[in-house]
Order: sequence, then C-alpha cells, then structure tokens
Amino acid sequence: MNFQINTKLEKANFLKMSDINKNYTKTASSAVELFYKRNLMHPGERINSLYKPNKRLVKVMDNTNDLYVCLYMKPIGDSILFLSTVQAAMDYLKLTRRSNLPRIYAQSDLRPLLKHCNLFNSATYIDDVGKEFANASKSKTVAMITDGDPFEYNKGTSVVFNTENYVYPKFIEGRLQYKSRPARYYLTFEREVGTVLSTDPNLSMPTFEFPFSKEIEKNLEKKSLYLDDSQTLISVITFVNPKERQKQFGLIRYLKVANKIQKSLQNKKVKFILFAHKSEEVEEWELAQKYIKENKNLDVSIYDGCNLEEIGYILARTSLSIGNDTGVSHLAAVSRRNMQSGLNPTIIIYSRHDFGKWSTGKDNVFPIYTKLAAYLTKNNLSVGRDKLNTKVWDRQEFTLSIPISKIVNKAINLLKI
Repeated sequence: MNFQINTKLEKANFLKMSDINKNYTKTASSAVELFYKRNLMHPGERINSLYKPNKRLVKVMDNTNDLYVCLYMKPIGDSILFLSTVQAAMDYLKLTRRSNLPRIYAQSDLRPLLKHCNLFNSATYIDDVGKEFANASKSKTVAMITDGDPFEYNKGTSVVFNTENYVYPKFIEGRLQYKSRPARYYLTFEREVGTVLSTDPNLSMPTFEFPFSKEIEKNLEKKSLYLDDSQTLISVITFVNPKERQKQFGLIRYLKVANKIQKSLQNKKVKFILFAHKSEEVEEWELAQKYIKENKNLDVSIYDGCNLEEIGYILARTSLSIGNDTGVSHLAAVSRRNMQSGLNPTIIIYSRHDFGKWSTGKDNVFPIYTKLAAYLTKNNLSVGRDKLNTKVWDRQEFTLSIPISKIVNKAINLLKI
C-alpha cells in the first residue's frame, strides 16, 4: 500500500470541511498526515495545525486538582494498550504544571496490578471511580480519562476524555509511521491538547515492574508453581475470549510447540508455564492433561487463575512468552523485574487483526500471523469496522492455519539470541 500523501490536496479537502475535527476523527482506515512537524518540535511547544485543540479539555487539565482514571478491563484486553493515553495525560501535566500535579484516582480492584506501573505510583485507589467522579464534578473542576463504554459527562467545569469516542488512523509524519494502538492513542491526546508531549509515541506504552515478592512466591507455590532462576522459563498464553475462536491456536498444539522447543534445547533446563482456563478449553482440557503425563520430559505447570498481579509477576521472569492475541500477551510484552531489566521477547499469534496496530509498539514483540492478518496490516483495515467478508479467507482466518514449526523456529531463534 502506498502511504504517500498529497499534502496540498489533503489540506485543501480538509479546509472545505465544515467541522474539521469531526471529519478528521472518522479516518480509522486511513493513513493520515499528522499536520505538524513533530520530529522538529520540542516538548511543550504549541501545535499550530489544521486541527483545533479541545479547549474544554485543556482548561480542565490546566486547573483540576483531581484526575480520575477508569479502565474498562473486562477482561484485561485493550485496556492495557489504553495506558498510553494515561502516559500522554501525565506528560501534559508535567510539562504544563510541573510540580503542581493533580491527585490521581484509580480503581481499588486493579491496585494489585496498577501499583507495579510508574504512572500510578502516587495514585489513590477507590471502589467506584465513575461514581466518585460524578459526585466530585458537582462542586469542583475534575477530569476523567477512560476507555469504557462511550458516554459523555462534560458537565459544568468537568470533562471526560473517553478513548472510545475517537477512532485512530495511522498517523504519518514524513517517513515516520505511527502504527500501534498506543502510538495512535498518544497522538490523539496530544492533538486534542494542542501541545507536543515528551514521549516518543512509538514508545508510549508504559511498563510494569515486578520485583521479588516472598508473598507472591508463596501464593504461587500453593498452586504448585515454583519459579527457579536456574531454569529457562517460557510462558504459553492460551487465554482467549470464547467468542473469538479464530484466535485460538489450540491447547494441544501449544503443548506440541512446547515439546519441540524442549527437545531442541536439551542442554538447557526449560520449564513452561501454561496460562489456560479450563472453562475456555473444555474440549481439550483432559487431552492436555494426558499429553503432559505422557511426555515426561516436558516440564509444564498450568496456571488457571485470574490474579493479574501473579500473572504479571510470572511473565516478568520468563525468557520468552508465546501467546494468542490477547491482553495477557500484551502484558507479557511490558512486564519485567525492575526498571533496569530489559523487556523479554514476546511472540503474539494474530488471526484477524492488524498486528501493527494491536501491539504495544515495542520492538520485543514478534508477530506471527495468518494471511488475513497480513492483509489487514498491509491495508490498515479492520474486519468489523470495514465490514469485510471473512468467508473468502476460509481457514486463513484462523490461527490453526499457522504451522507449529513456524512458532517453534521463531522461539528457538529468540532463545539463542
């Protein structure tokens, strides 16, 4: 696909629009000019472009003492990638208000996970973020950032920045492309506040740090999960929404991948953590248990839980993660032991999504994909939004069409690096 844009024509077309902002945000299947030379500008510099800043958002962000962050997280899914919006908001506040920063409020049920992300170091955790925001907005200037179901609550002097009220084109700046969902989120917020922010949009996805925890290790041991630093730990993530079976590579097929990796690395002590929910794998669960017993050289422990802190803690200690296109795989790509640690390689298997878009944007993610996913990525398309007929792709829509050997070869190459 040719991503070159005729700048004069593009600008002329936009200038004819009665509402440039409204039309500009309807281009999710387009490669859209950024309209400002970001790479030549400095953090904090005002953006002078065709796009009009959101004056209401700017005013509230400049004056509020309370910022509410409400993550959908049902399940973890896209909310992990949404955190780049929170990064953008924090970058804006630090540039414009320096030390006079507002209090951050987040959901108490997500505290076990969010406390491991620097963005939430000073957060106050409350039970119902939406309710508390609504109450506070009656008497003072407050702001909310959310990726929840689309809604408007811009009453009085308060404002909601809801990522679900926008669509996200692939932004182009000369030869630079901002492909990933986090980069698109980040630039959309930057465009709305009309100020160049400090983070590279392609690196805007925050990380999670999980230092050693005796308590977590004990809790894992109760589940018969023992983490040994002398082992090469590999996570295999089979979690998937039951309604999206096209994404499911298959429990037995994942175990066959693990078995082949094990045999190829005979000189290493390898242990696999299989993240799998029995409720999602009813058809293959008993067969998987049998496969593990029959292949005695295969060291596999199963994690059939939903504790995000435990999941992140394990993922931070792996040498490699392999998984479906799911939120936990994205979490794997941004989890590490501490700020000094590198991010471990993560193989994500894509069936019917643009893998350039649905990723953290970091270079430790290695996509393996179906022919349909390759087509969607090349053309910046979405199955649902662009109403594509997937029947013409037959089996090429399903990750089952991807050979086991392709996953194995990539994993072995990454482990040898």
